[in-house]
Amino acid sequence: MSDANLCMFTSNLFSDMTRDLTNLAIFGITTTIITNLETFGNTFEIFPSDEMLQGDVMIATATKNEKSTALKEIIPAMAFRVEIKWGTNSGQYSRLGIPVCELV
Repeated sequence: MSDANLCMFTSNLFSDMTRDLTNLAIFGITTTIITNLETFGNTFEIFPSDEMLQGDVMIATATKNEKSTALKEIIPAMAFRVEIKWGTNSGQYSRLGIPVCELV
């Protein structure tokens, strides 16, 4: 059942329960119970759908991958500059955490 169908079903259910409250009283259904359930249903209705959340995840993953690619391109150039200035045995180069053989 889709979120939209579930929301419509619960809305209709609360309306029917309110209409038939006198018949449902023998089952312990009260106005308070119906109101609490309706509040819960309304709270669910404002949550984004699974499709929207999945789209957000896809956008976040694409953004992360773009930044990862940019970093992978920048780090070797930066390491090369550090190597030229201070050498591969320097503390500055070691701080980058790049083994010498990775750049070849």
